[in-house]
Formats: sequence, structure tokens, C-alpha cells
Amino acid sequence: MERLFRWFRDRTESIPAVGQLAEALYVALYDPLERPGVAPFVRDAISTKRYMFTVVAALIPVLMAAVWYYGPRPLLLVVIAYGVGGFIEGFFAWLRDEPINEGFLVSGMLFALVFPPDVPLWVFMTAVVLGEIFGKELFGGVGRNIFNPVLTGRVLVFLSWPALVAPAVYPSPADAVSVATYLASGAVHQSIWTMFAGPKPGCIGEISPALVYAGGIFIALMRISDWRIPLGVLAGAAFTAWAASFLSVGARPIWFHLLSGGLPLAAFFMATDPVTSPRYAWTKLVYGLFIGFLVILIRQWAPLPEGAMFSVLLGNAFAPLLDEIALAFRKKTV
Repeated sequence: MERLFRWFRDRTESIPAVGQLAEALYVALYDPLERPGVAPFVRDAISTKRYMFTVVAALIPVLMAAVWYYGPRPLLLVVIAYGVGGFIEGFFAWLRDEPINEGFLVSGMLFALVFPPDVPLWVFMTAVVLGEIFGKELFGGVGRNIFNPVLTGRVLVFLSWPALVAPAVYPSPADAVSVATYLASGAVHQSIWTMFAGPKPGCIGEISPALVYAGGIFIALMRISDWRIPLGVLAGAAFTAWAASFLSVGARPIWFHLLSGGLPLAAFFMATDPVTSPRYAWTKLVYGLFIGFLVILIRQWAPLPEGAMFSVLLGNAFAPLLDEIALAFRKKTV
């Protein structure tokens, strides 16, 4: 079978668009023969393709829990994300005469997880298009983008249609009503187990922090992501929430912040993007602490109930500066 796919790839290599699709199909099923020229760089037997598939596998339990709770709508969003995003990836690969990169395997899944299940499809497709073009392709494609393309697309449509992207209430099929998220309503009366295990109303990826934490720990143990970043995010959020309890009346407890909203997904799957995060060990930890600090700062004192999206994007903006500081420091000590 591999010989057949290779024969088809070789015969269609010179045909515009078809050649890129054939190469992408071959890479998805079998190992590429070329070494990657851009991040993520892998130093062991795990190829970039297996890297992406492992992250997707860690997110599948979250998606399945959402399907169980909301019905088939989350699956529809995933299919749309892969279809629309895959078309854009293929189009720009054709323009550049390059093979289609498998990086969108993860982005397509994450696009669905950062939106509410009842988001209008045209808003969701707009987010995918804007995120792919303005968050990645205009920078030169995979490995060259500064900002996380998933959050770039979400923030652009959020600024345009905030009531559709982050509504006041979310569907709750279990109760046949629409309810506000625990973070927006400040429902600290919920038990820790309910907050941890779910299911909870909100965006699709917020349904069960337990599954998000499990998937995040899994990819960290597999060395797909660097443990310093989620540790920094959670530690920064915990410390800032603790400090806020002395500075603000009505501050929520630490456990509530760590189990609510998009913080778990941001800590393990957004901030750890190898392209948009720092490269050095201590800068990864500082980067995570900075994001965690911003999340609680926005939640506590900004007129927004959630700050994970903006915090990760601001962290992306400072990541190159952190690497420059680390590099300059290393040069001085040599």
C-alpha cells in the first residue's frame, strides 16, 4: 500500500495543487523522508507527524465528552475547521510550491474547542479563515508565525461579534436550559469535584478540566510539550489569585481559578505551542508565569470574565524578547 501511495505521489508531483495534496496524504499515512526545517524540532524517534497526532489524541477525550453532553455539534465544528483550514493550507502551499504541513492537525481540533457549541457556523468559519491567514500564512506559514493562529482567529471574531463568540449564557442540554459559565456567574458555591470533573457550560474545551489536565499531563510526560510552561501558567495564576485575595474584596479562591474557564486548555495546549513560545528553559518558565499572572489580572480587574485568550497572545508577543534576553545573558557569561 505504501508503494502505491508513493507511486501516486511521484506521478502527481509536478501537477499544481494535486501534487501538494498527494504529498500531504502520503505524509499523513507514512513518515516523511525530509527533515523539518522549522519548529517543532524533534530530537528523538518521534516525527513531526507523530508529534501532532499525539496532541490530537490527548484532546479526543475532551471532544468526546463534549459530544456526549452537547450532541454532534462539536464534531461538526471539527469537520468544518479541518475542511476550511485544510483548503487554506492547501491554497497557500500551492502558491508557495511547498508541501502541505501537518501542523493544522492540531489547530483544526483547537479551533473547535475554543468556541461555544452553538456558535453560528459563519462566525466559526470566519475565525478559521482569519486565524489561518492573519495568524500564520502572512508570516510565511507553519513555524514562522508569531501568534497562536487559533487564538488570533478567535480574538478577531470576538472583537467583531462578542455576543456570538462569548455569550452571556451557554447551552446546557442536561438541564434543557441556557446558563452562564461558572466563571461569569462567580459560582464558587459549586463543589471542587463538579468544577474538576464537569460537565460544565462554556466553550467546548471547558467541559471537563479533569480531561484537559489528563491530556496535558500526558503530552508533557511524552515530552511533546515542555512541562515548564503549564507549570509556570498555573503557578503564576495561583500566586496572583492568592495575592488578589488580600487586595480585592470578593476575590475567588485559587482552586476556582485553576478549574474554571479556558485556563487549563490555555496552560497545556495553547501556551505550549512550540512555534510561538520561547526556546530556552528558564524563559519558558517566565513566559508561563507571565501568562498566568495576566489571566488572573484580567479576570479580577478587567471588564471581562475570562482572560486566557488575551494572556496567551500577549505572552506570544513577549516570547521573542525573552529569548533575546536569554541569548544576550548567555553571551555575556561565556
